[in-house]
Amino acid sequence: MQAQKSSHSLTHEIRIPLLVGSILIYVMLTLLLYPTSGASVSVALLLPVLVSGWCFGLPVGLGVGLVLLVLNGLMLSLFTSRSWEDVLHYDIPAYLAMLLANVIVARLHDMGERLKQALNRQTQLEMALRESETRFRTFFEQSPFSTQIFRPDGSVITLNPAFGKLWNANAIESRYIIENYNILQDEQLEKSGLLPFIKQGFTDRFTEIPAVEYNPQKTEMVKDTHLTTQWVLGHIWPLKDEHERVQQVVLMHQDITARKQVETQQMELALTQERADLLKELLNTLSHDLKTPLSILSTSLYLLEKKSDPEYQKSKIETSKEQVNRLSQIIQSILTTSYLETATVFSIEAVNLNGIADQVREELSSVAENGAITFERLFESTLPPARANEIELRRVLMNLIENALHYTPTKGRVTLRTFTKDAGVVIEVSDTGIGIEAEDLPHIFDDFYRADKARTTNHGGTGLGLAIARKIVERHLGKIEVESTPGQGSNFRVWLPKFEEEIVK
Repeated sequence: MQAQKSSHSLTHEIRIPLLVGSILIYVMLTLLLYPTSGASVSVALLLPVLVSGWCFGLPVGLGVGLVLLVLNGLMLSLFTSRSWEDVLHYDIPAYLAMLLANVIVARLHDMGERLKQALNRQTQLEMALRESETRFRTFFEQSPFSTQIFRPDGSVITLNPAFGKLWNANAIESRYIIENYNILQDEQLEKSGLLPFIKQGFTDRFTEIPAVEYNPQKTEMVKDTHLTTQWVLGHIWPLKDEHERVQQVVLMHQDITARKQVETQQMELALTQERADLLKELLNTLSHDLKTPLSILSTSLYLLEKKSDPEYQKSKIETSKEQVNRLSQIIQSILTTSYLETATVFSIEAVNLNGIADQVREELSSVAENGAITFERLFESTLPPARANEIELRRVLMNLIENALHYTPTKGRVTLRTFTKDAGVVIEVSDTGIGIEAEDLPHIFDDFYRADKARTTNHGGTGLGLAIARKIVERHLGKIEVESTPGQGSNFRVWLPKFEEEIVK
């Protein structure tokens, strides 16, 4: 490159001296030869005219040539007896021929300069290309990531050394892969759902391939290895030409097995901590919920031993029965929660939602009467059957309606409403009770959660009723929602899919 610059600068430096030298030669020849032969002057003038065209090209060379011709005419008219008009009249053909020669030479000069510049650019491009290839080759060979380059049809062009390290492939196996493997025909990629990402990288744009646990023993890519299952993360992108046609495809793999192991350990630690916290919360809840009825039972038994009044004894026996029932409910709620955590599937059937709601309403009517609560029903008469398990759906309605009755004050109202919506059936349980605070609403379906206002009531729940209802509804592919305003009441809404024979099958 430096030599080219020096040669180019030298050409510019000798232009003026070369032109001046040719003019001096012309003057000397004119003075010496003109007396002998006038034609020699034209030959001598041709030298500086051609030199000016060659040194400066168009249009500067042409301009210099015209100036020289004019000066020649002046010299002839000054140093000879010929007039200026005579010079122009007799020498004009020679002058025109010289100008034509000047133009031709100048044109050749310009073409030579452009050719030289084109060769320089070509040389620079070749050097840049070689440097780019060197950088790419260095990156390709030294990259810590497994890199494969494919043809548009999915066959392999080349692999880098990191590929052999990641997949435990030696030189012979790598050569086998290059000659036989086609990524677009890899069955494991298709079964794992990764082939669409691969194809997108072959045809469209840079694509990240989701991390996947990869088993080399089941792939067509690596043969006869003892490599264990590992986690890999891939990136793939096409290399296109100026016409947006894919020429090659680059696939890079990163081994993230160690990272996945750390994430798994962290997840296991988090789950262990969550279980520990849940157990601690369970023990705290049980100690609180069991302590009260046990204390009441202990006190009632003590008083039964001390008092002989039949009416008093009957009252304490009833109190004891209530506490035993409460203990039974607590234990049943815990067992139900445990069952829902381990149960895999419910038996599904067509369930008459109106009928089950009426049954639960009938069973809890005495609670409403004792509290002077209006208990009404607004059922859609043509309600289609729900796709549900009757026993579990009954458990949901019992929890929701029982809560509504317990948290609704005297002379309040509890309303059951059913209707169809969005290819499903809905039952709403509305009350005019104490309502739920806005900060408690996001948590009321959590295990063991009870709002503070609920704790101050006479109803000693376990905090599991709504959590159980949510789990059952979600197992039915349904939804449970709540709307509530403190002091005005709550509205629980359960949506379940309609029963369709083909779905059950």
